[in-house]
Amino acid sequence: MEVPKTLMTQSPVIPEAATANQARTLNTALVTDQDSNEDSDEDSEQWTLLGNRRKPRREIIQWIQSTLAQKFNLTCKQTFEKTEATTDDVLLILSTLWERAVDIPCDPRHQLAFHTLVLIGGIGFRPGTYENMLYQQVKLLVVRDPDTKQPRLVAEITINQNKLSANKIDKGADVVTFSATMVPCQIVCLVTFVAIQALHDDAFETEFSSFDELLQRPNLEDVDCIELRWKDGMQEKPIFPLKYHKFLELWNRRWLVAGNRNTLRPYALRIGGGNKIDGKNPLPVSLTILLTIFTQGSLTSAI
Repeated sequence: MEVPKTLMTQSPVIPEAATANQARTLNTALVTDQDSNEDSDEDSEQWTLLGNRRKPRREIIQWIQSTLAQKFNLTCKQTFEKTEATTDDVLLILSTLWERAVDIPCDPRHQLAFHTLVLIGGIGFRPGTYENMLYQQVKLLVVRDPDTKQPRLVAEITINQNKLSANKIDKGADVVTFSATMVPCQIVCLVTFVAIQALHDDAFETEFSSFDELLQRPNLEDVDCIELRWKDGMQEKPIFPLKYHKFLELWNRRWLVAGNRNTLRPYALRIGGGNKIDGKNPLPVSLTILLTIFTQGSLTSAI
């Protein structure tokens, strides 16, 4: 339940159907959020009715479902259908982003970040897990191909699950790390876009001037793997700095430019990706399968 920013600076208006206790609860929630966010204008879109100590959110939801919904004839059921994104949908999203760039105006860095996040979403992660990923969650390595003996780039990416209970003890399954290597089809090559972003940010500890230099300069000698380390100070910086509201804006604009009558929700990437492989199993099951797909150069089969 999102709280309009105006409510953070004005006395909240409590609907007449609310009881005195509910009114006090709602007012407490608004004041608590106002105190904790008064200096956070840049993150105002994330202000919500949350509070671990008083837990007003549950009471407000119950009030909406039991009183408000009945009074205004509102439905408490899901009003949309979860539709999966197909392989063709994902390829259309990515190709339109570049081929019709003049009709989808945005900062070049946002364009690159959007492309990369669509690929990550297609693997089967929820949108909230890959928003504002930090450099410390990504590693780039040069490894020796066991067959050709030639150097290849590999990206190792760590994703934090986002639907976790507030007081839950973290377990290994809450953090997922997977590796991806280069694939022949550049538009779906996750490693290529990670490397391009790092080159643009001048993020490497050792200076590189081009993508080819990433493969040519590191001398593997008698080892089979070398990590291309980030500069000091880069670890805490976002590698794909794209807020979700901007991601959603580009997502909807792209569907409009492509001429689609029905706009899919970003969550459709997860439904059509690794989540379908999982079923009721833990997420790493799909990542094990998708890792095999990555190494065979068939990412489009996964998304």
